[in-house]
Amino acid sequence: MFMKFTYPVLIAILLALSGCSTHQLKDQDGNAIPVLLSANPVDEKKTAPTVLIAHGSDGVQNFHREWAVRVQSWGYNAVIIDHYSFRGIGAHTGQFIPGVRGEDRARDMVHAGHWISKQPWHKGNMAVIGFSQGGAGVLALVAKQETVEYFKIVKKGEKIPFTAAVAFYPACSLSSPPVKPTIPTQIHLAGKDTLALTEFCSHLEESLYDVHRYQDATHAFDVWIPSTVRLNFLHQYDPVVAKDSQENTKKFLDKLLK
Repeated sequence: MFMKFTYPVLIAILLALSGCSTHQLKDQDGNAIPVLLSANPVDEKKTAPTVLIAHGSDGVQNFHREWAVRVQSWGYNAVIIDHYSFRGIGAHTGQFIPGVRGEDRARDMVHAGHWISKQPWHKGNMAVIGFSQGGAGVLALVAKQETVEYFKIVKKGEKIPFTAAVAFYPACSLSSPPVKPTIPTQIHLAGKDTLALTEFCSHLEESLYDVHRYQDATHAFDVWIPSTVRLNFLHQYDPVVAKDSQENTKKFLDKLLK
């Protein structure tokens, strides 16, 4: 006799078998939030700062789990946020789906941050790294206070629970970068990005921005994608740029989290 599992439950089981613990979020009133978290503490018995990893329009991939391992090697807890599984949303590259637009993702990130702050393995500052549409979520997250309150990303008078933010090839057409972010924000832009067009990524002169431009890089330059996969954007994996972007990210996080 075979047991039938819903997709979110199956994902939770698979992640648990891989050594991660999974959690569905609840708001401060105890109501379920359709967000799944995969927690990867450095050490269950010790405390460390934490980095939240936010996926793009393709959902959680092995690439994000690799980032979790990388973040752990830097001495930080890693938590992967899944916006899709409990909402029944699949990959939708280049499309804007209600419920997971920039402000929706940012709202989920804040809920995740509140959850992280209560965990016994977390202590100190917290950062978030978002990729593509996840990067749009980061830009919505760091918008001015009036904006994040308007979109109910935070309650009136509440601050976001993050000290630093990183956006890789963000969808600036979905969430425009604020003229002045509320926290230090690092942005990685690909000069040959045909999906998340960099022409929408303006207003990056403020000193709280740390901008890195890779002129010959494409969208998702740090993700190896088999040539058999059909894409609707120009893509070329660039190991040199991938390494540079990872090193730049580590320096940024070490400065603000340690």
